[in-house]
Amino acid sequence: MQFVYLVSALLGGCSLIATAALVLAQISARWLGIFLPVASDLAGYCLAATIFLTMPYAFRENAHVRVSLLLGFLPPRKALLLNAGCLILGIILMVFLSYYAAGTVWDSYRFNDRAMGMMATPLWIPKLAMAIGFGLTSLAMLHRLAEIVTGSSHPAAPRQSNGG
Repeated sequence: MQFVYLVSALLGGCSLIATAALVLAQISARWLGIFLPVASDLAGYCLAATIFLTMPYAFRENAHVRVSLLLGFLPPRKALLLNAGCLILGIILMVFLSYYAAGTVWDSYRFNDRAMGMMATPLWIPKLAMAIGFGLTSLAMLHRLAEIVTGSSHPAAPRQSNGG
């Protein structure tokens, strides 16, 4: 599964580079007196894809903000239960968001919903990144819960990343 999370993060990284390139192109074009009507729309779609596609990998690598101060003060058994309980609540929320995000993708596709901008983008395309991101984050949280339940990782101590 780690490979799937990594691919999602790489796609999110490519979206971030595309966002920066589009913004830079729009700024440069403005200096030259050229108008790029679709750059803002595309940059917004790419930014949304960046946010949602990087969530699963960020969760697996403990890059999200996590308040673990309380876990450090609790006995190991209580820390495990609190961590598992919070994960279960998070999984419920992520599955709910995944379900409804997938529903908006399907509805946009079915009704041929299009953006109001110059490009009239079919909205199911940018919404798809949100649904995939929520779905993979749900899987990442289930993966972490399975590790905690089976004891293959310590629940209170985040995994060490080599990024510093």
